[in-house]
Amino acid sequence: MSDIPSDAFDAEVVPPEESAVVLKVPSDIALLSDEDKAGVGFELEKQILDDSQQVMARYLRIGRNLHIVSKNHLYKQLGHESFDEWRAQPELNVSRATAYALMKVFEVFVERLKVDVKQLEGVDWTKLYAVSQF
Repeated sequence: MSDIPSDAFDAEVVPPEESAVVLKVPSDIALLSDEDKAGVGFELEKQILDDSQQVMARYLRIGRNLHIVSKNHLYKQLGHESFDEWRAQPELNVSRATAYALMKVFEVFVERLKVDVKQLEGVDWTKLYAVSQF
């Protein structure tokens, strides 16, 4: 394949499996004791943090996949004349700016700097993009 290093396909950009346990929140939290409220709050915060890390990992995977489609002109095999024409499909729902920013994050941090994807999990991709501009 064109200029994509073979190890780029092996990059671990798949988010961890979704948590099997989803916290059941009482319907009327106001009736709980302060201690129970704190417990519910702690568990919800934990799930939010876990979910946030999974979202960041998905952004890295989307960036990798967009990069591969773009650099290898795979959009042509999908019946489109250009990457932007392919990307603009309503089903993909990825703006031009977001697509190029996600690809840039993947290119800079994973391909060029060889940063382990696990080290990037939990880091807001917009911050990674801002840093990638330097």
